[in-house]
Amino acid sequence: LREEKKENERLQQIKESKNQFITGYQGELNKVKGQFEDYLNTVLKNYRDKRNDVNKSKDEIIRASKRNDAINKSINELEGEYVDFIEMIEEDK
Repeated sequence: LREEKKENERLQQIKESKNQFITGYQGELNKVKGQFEDYLNTVLKNYRDKRNDVNKSKDEIIRASKRNDAINKSINELEGEYVDFIEMIEEDK
């Protein structure tokens, strides 16, 4: 009976040690998980920021291209008017 009691106490100590180990292990895993999630969130935020910067740059390039097209059209129209103006001057000579 005394041996049985000692065995039960020993088993209880083993069980408590095991539970303590598991709790500590889970705590460390949760810390690592939290750090990894923070890292991933940082990477994702950086990606989104860079993507937004690229999209803004793309929009600026598109606007500049449209302005350049409008300027080229105006220049072409002015060239045509200039040619007509020169022809009129030469006809008057």
